[in-house]
Amino acid sequence: MRTLSRWLLAAAFIALFSAAGCDCEETFTALKSEVEVVARDGDKTIDPSAQPVDFGDVPVQSAKKIDIAIRSKGTFTLKVESIKLTGESSPEFALEGVTGTIRVEPSREFVFKAVFAPKDKGKESASIEILTDNETAKRIIVPLEGNGVEAIVTSRDIDFGEVPVGTNATESSTINNDGNIPLVIEKAAFTENPTDDGIGAFDLIKGAEPGTSIPPGGKFDITVLFSPNARKAYTGKLEIRARDSARPPITVNLRGKGVAPVIQAQPQLLDFGTGVSSGERVFTITNVGDPGQDLVIEEDGDPGTPAPIRFAENTAKEFTLTLPAGLTSAASALKLKAGDPSSKAEVAVKYTPSQATSALGRVIVMSNDPLAPRDGVEIQLRAAAPAPSIQVFPANASFDSDGKTTEDKTTFSICNVGTADLGVLDIQIKQAGSEFTFNNIPAKGTIVKPDPGAALDCSDAKNAVTFEVVYAPKTNGTHTAAFVVVSNDPQKTCDDSNKPRFQQDCVRTLTGVSKGK
Repeated sequence: MRTLSRWLLAAAFIALFSAAGCDCEETFTALKSEVEVVARDGDKTIDPSAQPVDFGDVPVQSAKKIDIAIRSKGTFTLKVESIKLTGESSPEFALEGVTGTIRVEPSREFVFKAVFAPKDKGKESASIEILTDNETAKRIIVPLEGNGVEAIVTSRDIDFGEVPVGTNATESSTINNDGNIPLVIEKAAFTENPTDDGIGAFDLIKGAEPGTSIPPGGKFDITVLFSPNARKAYTGKLEIRARDSARPPITVNLRGKGVAPVIQAQPQLLDFGTGVSSGERVFTITNVGDPGQDLVIEEDGDPGTPAPIRFAENTAKEFTLTLPAGLTSAASALKLKAGDPSSKAEVAVKYTPSQATSALGRVIVMSNDPLAPRDGVEIQLRAAAPAPSIQVFPANASFDSDGKTTEDKTTFSICNVGTADLGVLDIQIKQAGSEFTFNNIPAKGTIVKPDPGAALDCSDAKNAVTFEVVYAPKTNGTHTAAFVVVSNDPQKTCDDSNKPRFQQDCVRTLTGVSKGK
């Protein structure tokens, strides 16, 4: 009915203007509700009736928008009944700002946006179908086209395999641009890089410099350095970002394993025991490291340095060393395979005491184990030749007297907790006056047989000798003295809680108090 009313009104105008002698057909055309559709891409205006609306090159995973304007150039309000996309590639395109039925007043326009968001590289096309109530423009088709462009990158992960600890290895990966636009590098950085002592295991030494441009079909190489400092597996990630912020970074996965020989010397203590006149002990060197990593027993130094297996400084002269064949100088070396029970080195240490005393020492083993101490692996040596060890109990003695003629007595014990006969060479009282005397004092040269492990008070010593100290004061007051036991104990020890262990002789203090009557 609205359309019929419009035509009747137009006919009335035609009749009126015909009476005045006008060109009625031209007047009718001017009165029609005319429709115009244009596209605006920035400052550029496109007539869709003459050419498609071309979005040009648009990177994949990004989007470009172009304004589409529907203009009403007639004298009546234009009704836009629908706006929709058609065509096989329509999923790559979208419309924004289109809702329901739209009315465009005369000399006005309605603007919406066409969006091209390519998912893959290549040319795409679609159409916008606009339906109006205009008799001469009921169906308007706006063709759309665009080209999805992308720097399609393929890369190879890097596997360094096994690399000896303390060394390094380099490997390269080729980055290919299989896309249809250049790839421009923005930056390259490690997002995962395990560290040892604050130093990263991986380092980029070549390629992926910022600003590098790789044309379509081109490629470039990156080179990575791997420096393991521990026996373990390493993994890392290198990310290369392009200036096109829409594309994800290029990720190169890195992996490698640090391997090494590992020296093991067992036992770590050669204890020859106590009371030993001589003896020999053996320690064994094996390689418990990674397969294929030979352990080399060698001196890490200049020619002329000591042999790779040697005594450390301050080792007692009572020890001698028998080296495996071929290891008699710093220039020689011995290889031991990992995981091979037959691949081992046995080292003999002999103890021959020259005097009755304890002996300590260390054997140093130098090797190519990168994780071993820099000054070598140590084997401790310990031995003690047969020797007496004197014990005198009690540690000290206090006496009390209430008269000039009253005596007080204390019994002392001498026992031998060593491993050889103890010779009591002399017992002397050092004092001014004669308040203290001995009873049953052992004769000079008395032999006290060993009671190893006897108690501190000699209570369980079977071979102990005893004697008495008698306090018989002649005057009132406090009297002090000391007696000294001289023996053949080479350490001259005197075990008590109040005195140092190592003294010239075994000294005991005597204190007496006389109060009189």
